[in-house]
Amino acid sequence: MENEVKVKILSVLDVPSTREGRAGKIDRIFSYVIEGVGTFTTVVAKEDFEGKPFETQLEMLKSLIKREHQERIKWIGQEFKL
Repeated sequence: MENEVKVKILSVLDVPSTREGRAGKIDRIFSYVIEGVGTFTTVVAKEDFEGKPFETQLEMLKSLIKREHQERIKWIGQEFKL
């Protein structure tokens, strides 16, 4: 993110995965708010987080949210005519 933004995690939920190739596995859904932008969710494979120290998990989540936000901000405010 070009400028620092405040992110607040609202909830964490483990659910059976509905993603292709992940039948029988568990995904972790994070709901979060980016201050001044909106509320979003992101999904990670639970096994990618399991067994890692909290700080490592947090850095992984920050990296994922940052990537998604950078993609998202390209679209925010776009206007066009059809």
